[in-house]
Amino acid sequence: MLLQAIDNIDHIFEPYRKSIENSYDDWFRKRFENDPLKRDLYLTFMSLFVVHWIVGAIFTMADYCALKWPSIRRYKIQPKELEKSFNLERFMNLATMATVNLFFCFMITTFIHFIPSLHRSATNVPTFTRFIFEFIISIIVVEAGFYYVHRGLHYPSFYKHVHKFHHEWQAPISLTILYVHPIEHFLVNVIPILAGPWILGSHPSFTWFWIVFSLVVGMSNHSGWYYIVNLLGPPLFHDFHHHLFIGNYGLMGLFDRIHRTDLYFRQSRYFQNYRIILGMVPKEIDDKKGD
Repeated sequence: MLLQAIDNIDHIFEPYRKSIENSYDDWFRKRFENDPLKRDLYLTFMSLFVVHWIVGAIFTMADYCALKWPSIRRYKIQPKELEKSFNLERFMNLATMATVNLFFCFMITTFIHFIPSLHRSATNVPTFTRFIFEFIISIIVVEAGFYYVHRGLHYPSFYKHVHKFHHEWQAPISLTILYVHPIEHFLVNVIPILAGPWILGSHPSFTWFWIVFSLVVGMSNHSGWYYIVNLLGPPLFHDFHHHLFIGNYGLMGLFDRIHRTDLYFRQSRYFQNYRIILGMVPKEIDDKKGD
């Protein structure tokens, strides 16, 4: 019954899948002459540079409006820290580090193409049910990878020399997703995100969709706004980690729940606001303990 249902669903979406596949093959052949390195360097620029700065600019404009108007500022999780985000020197350091890590992605993209086993991929665009399967597996893989590597970076020796850099922003904004040490960028951002599509041998169309999705979700998780909704949970969860530097090591809380590293979060005022109804004013969070 299950296999029959899957076949029926895939049959419904097959014309759309085939259309996407034909468009992709035609685009790949004409624009890049079937050269995967040219394709991936182009997509690295479009999906990372362009998306990062456009999404970041939108959130930054929202932050600036919140700085000027109290009626909007009350929907920031840490409103009293907002002015620090617009310190020119601090913001320029943020932009510089983000740019360095974006260029680092070009180096990684190029390196991958010298190791054939690292850029293996399916030749066909996935069916609808295969797409959903790969999407779910990729979420689980990135949640596990992010949790364990991120938690490891909080050991004193790693934290002092690597992860402390990211935590200079106690009240994060969206662009701080790439304000990280390059080593951390590789271990926390690059490997967990690419691991799922690599394990599954995903088609490039899925891989690049997943990269853009992960980037936008990561930026929203660092935005510091209530009411931002994404599939991996609201920003409140990760903002708590930035505020106190403890617990909430994962993205959506699955492994934090398993390992009970979210206990302090669940006892805090952050958690009281975690499922707040749209339109209600959040309880103020302004003390060191977050309760």
